[in-house]
Amino acid sequence: MPKLILIDDHAILRSGARSLIERHVAEVEIVEADSLAETLRQLEGGFDADLAVLDMMLPDADGEKSLSVLRARYPTMPVIILSGSEGAESAMLEKGAAAFVPKKGDSLEIVSAIYAVLAGEAYVPGTFEEDLALSGISERQRALMKLCGEGLTNKEIGRELGISDNTVRAHLAILFRRFGVKNRADLARFAGNGA
Repeated sequence: MPKLILIDDHAILRSGARSLIERHVAEVEIVEADSLAETLRQLEGGFDADLAVLDMMLPDADGEKSLSVLRARYPTMPVIILSGSEGAESAMLEKGAAAFVPKKGDSLEIVSAIYAVLAGEAYVPGTFEEDLALSGISERQRALMKLCGEGLTNKEIGRELGISDNTVRAHLAILFRRFGVKNRADLARFAGNGA
C-alpha cells in the first residue's frame, strides 16, 4: 500500500487532489499538510511516506526551499512538484524533483505521475504536438499503448501491468487527450507510427 503526503495550503485543492488520487491509485494511504512545517511534523511524527506531492507555493516556504529541505531530510522519498507556474520544470527537476505536474494540465496527470514515480521513473507531462518519443509519457503508458496495439482488453492490460481497470481507463483518457485520438484503435495506430 503506497503512502503519500499531499502538501498544499489550499484545503479545497488538497481535497480535490486527494479524491482524485484515492479514486485511481489502489489502496493509497494519504495524509495532508498545509505548510512545510506541518509536513515535517507529519514525517517526523512517524508517517513513513513513499512519496510527496508538493505545491510550489506554501505560506512558509517557496517550492525550491521546500524541495531542498525534503530532499536533504528524506533523500529516498521522491517528490512530485505540483505547480501553477510555467517554466519551472527544468529547475525543479535539476534540484531533485522526481516529477513536475502543472495545475493547468489534465487532472489525471497527477495519477500518471504517481504511478511513474512509484515505479522509479521520472515524469514530465508533454503536449499534444510533441513527438511520441519526447512527450513525457511514462514507461507504463508506453507499455499500455503497446498492449492496446496487441488488442488486449482493459482487464487484460490491467492484469499484465498489475494495475486496476480504473487505472487503465485513467491512463487511456490521458493518452487519448494527449495525442488527439478518440479510441483505442487510433491510439494503437498512433503508437505504431510514433513509438
